[in-house]
Amino acid sequence: MADLSAALAEPVPAAPIHGGEPSAEAPGCDRTRVEPGEPAGDLGDPAQHLSRGIALLAAGAFAEALAALRTAVTLGDTRPVTVLNLAIAEDRAGDVGRARAQMCRLAERLPTWDEPVLRLAESLRAAGERAAAEDAYRDTLERNPRREEALVALSGLLIQRGAAAEARVLLLRCCGINPANAEAWDTLGLALLATEAPSLALASFATAQRLAPDVLDYALHAVEAAAAAGELEAELARLDVAVQDAPLNAALQTARGVALTRVGQREAAIDAFEVAAALAPDAALPIAFLGGVLAHANRLREAEDALRRAADRDPSNPRLRNDLAAVLMRMHRHAEAREILFALRREQGASVPVLCNLANATACVGLQAEAVAIARAAIDLDPDSVLPRRTLCNTLPYAEGTDGTTLLAALRDCDARLPRTPLPPFDNARDPDRRLTIGLLSGTLRSHPVGWLTVAGFESLDPAAFELVCLVQNGSAGDPLAQRFRAVSARWIAIDMLDDVALARCAREQGIDVLIDLGGYGDAGRMPACAHRLAPVQIKWVGMQNHSSGLAEMDWMLTDRWETPAGFERFYREQLLRLPDGYVCYSPPPYAPDLVPSPALSRGHVTFGCFNNLAKITPGTIAAWVEILQALPTARLILKTHQFADAATAARVRAAFVSAGIDPARLELRGGSGHRAFLREYNDVDIALDPFPYSGGLTTCEALWMGVPTVALAGEIFAARHSTSHLCNAGLADWVAADRAAYVALAIGKARDVPALAALRAELRDRVRVSPLCDARRFGRGLGRALRQAWQAWCAQPEA
Repeated sequence: MADLSAALAEPVPAAPIHGGEPSAEAPGCDRTRVEPGEPAGDLGDPAQHLSRGIALLAAGAFAEALAALRTAVTLGDTRPVTVLNLAIAEDRAGDVGRARAQMCRLAERLPTWDEPVLRLAESLRAAGERAAAEDAYRDTLERNPRREEALVALSGLLIQRGAAAEARVLLLRCCGINPANAEAWDTLGLALLATEAPSLALASFATAQRLAPDVLDYALHAVEAAAAAGELEAELARLDVAVQDAPLNAALQTARGVALTRVGQREAAIDAFEVAAALAPDAALPIAFLGGVLAHANRLREAEDALRRAADRDPSNPRLRNDLAAVLMRMHRHAEAREILFALRREQGASVPVLCNLANATACVGLQAEAVAIARAAIDLDPDSVLPRRTLCNTLPYAEGTDGTTLLAALRDCDARLPRTPLPPFDNARDPDRRLTIGLLSGTLRSHPVGWLTVAGFESLDPAAFELVCLVQNGSAGDPLAQRFRAVSARWIAIDMLDDVALARCAREQGIDVLIDLGGYGDAGRMPACAHRLAPVQIKWVGMQNHSSGLAEMDWMLTDRWETPAGFERFYREQLLRLPDGYVCYSPPPYAPDLVPSPALSRGHVTFGCFNNLAKITPGTIAAWVEILQALPTARLILKTHQFADAATAARVRAAFVSAGIDPARLELRGGSGHRAFLREYNDVDIALDPFPYSGGLTTCEALWMGVPTVALAGEIFAARHSTSHLCNAGLADWVAADRAAYVALAIGKARDVPALAALRAELRDRVRVSPLCDARRFGRGLGRALRQAWQAWCAQPEA
């Protein structure tokens, strides 16, 4: 459930007091306390200054209100109402200590008047001093037990600190005092939600909506309660009728969009949010919701536009700009995202969500060590949070010096903070030879490395022995690889709106025997749900498979003898489920361009290339490439990645080569392109240079398919051995080096034998096509045996 009570933490705007003070003048109002510098001479009637100050205070012009109210006091108006308005203006203008002192003096001298203590409580709550604010609200209620503002505000604080049962009592009293108080009914709904009474909460929110139908928060809270009560379809039906009766109500249209999103009707939700945004063009929230659902639908340019508009309307809201940065990162515009995130940190201070996005964006522009430092800073900010530890686990594999032991320790540390909900034991039939239901958990069952490296293997499983169920986050229905996954699966289940516990229950309802995670801690990954156990057997495979998952509940790691040679078991928490050949099966795209002869034959020099993500290109990688280029004075190097569309990023990388003595004319930096054009550009490359420590995965397979062999360096962590596996699986083990010096020497030696390069290029696609790397039937048989082995191991265990 969302933390709806957070809405109650917003400071209450300072409302001027127009009367109601005790008849006696506040004793001891010290006029010498008024700041010097007030205008002297005939200032006129103090009542005029009081009236003007109250109007300015109501308008939020606190500095001007302060000047007018000080003048009124200087002219002799020391009535309690005037002094308290002055204190409120001081509080809002920033002189909090002086304001609170004046409020306390008034409260002490006028013990039956509740207003000064209420205003003190509001000041304390606005400053985040919750315990002191609670005491002040209780003091208010001692003076006036029927003070509605104190009853509601105190209840909000109680809900926040987990005392919702006490809040319910106060709120029921408030609703009895004034049944027309919509805020009280809404806050009562929050208390009921927090005490696990969602149906009652829904009724309370419905009352708040009847009293204030235009308040968006009340409508959104009702949707949340309906979801918790299992009545979301009924609430959506009610909203359908409501928007027909009040088609110009932006709050109802927005709430309907949220409900449609929750039930998976994404296109209808987009329509509802667009209507709401048109009805309330100055409101940020409907446009922000629109941006969020567009992002989930992978309509990223439209999402960017919506989130920019939302941020323009609410520039003080850090979440909107943080979400915008996340969308820009998905569009490979990492430098722009970093600018937004740096500005957020500078203006509003560090926060875990901002630092985590900043760490990821920083890694993606090739600043790996800085990214790890930012992730560690996020951990320091909230040591008990999972998110920064996930971010550290995602950035460490790219950083130089990360070994298998260090990375496993970070992954286990993250696992230790994942929540776990006890669920009933599994009742799957322990028949070792029966047909098995295999669950695929992923947000990338589409044209993505996960798709290109797994779909052929799943298509080749024996349908008499295995049934596939896809649990899909952010599904892309029209994508050609998504269509292949759909065709081979018995059920395709959208899980976008399920939290981790609900996802675990959903997987169990599907009768999944073996769950394969294909997302890890990456974008749209749902691996943390595996901590609740989705199936009796859980396996980690492709999809941020950079090392062990670290999860206690992850039973197996699907691998091969090259990724995890004998002796590497100590780096993994899972048991290693080694396939007989490579750990993936590559599906070459049918639109791949034809091969061309080696460009070195016509150009007279060898051209190296690396088309990997800039996140993988470390300072050590660049230093090794510089050595290679220095040893081969005529050689050229092409680097291609989306990040080079940013001029500053490209200039920084180019400068790293130039400062090492490489003529910039020998280096070509290319930006992103469509997939077919991307593959065609391998026609300009003779030899691919694999980065390290994070090696290429799909990129290496694509280079091989385009006739370009890759020089690789085998490392220790799983991510450092992807290319090693692919090259060995394709029969090119002689292109793998054991250390950095051997890597440099191997690249130089291969480049000096142009005839051998040309001969290999001419036959490489055919060799790869018939190798185990692309032999789907062979791979499917090996995968099926591995899945059966994992299942039989579970069947052999004693029942819990």
